[in-house]
Amino acid sequence: MSQSAASAAARLARKLDKFQQHRRDMERRARELSMLEEHEAEHRRLMNHDETLACERRKKKL
Repeated sequence: MSQSAASAAARLARKLDKFQQHRRDMERRARELSMLEEHEAEHRRLMNHDETLACERRKKKL
């Protein structure tokens, strides 16, 4: 393999490594976002449940 071909191969290998790292970072961020969305949905569900209980308590007092 010539010097220029070896240099080109090394550049391509570095670009591939950077691309794969970027892909792993994006996958990690997607997992974090998914977990955050699940937590937010659970929080909304609990808040709605609390509001429902509060409404039922108010109705019983009337």
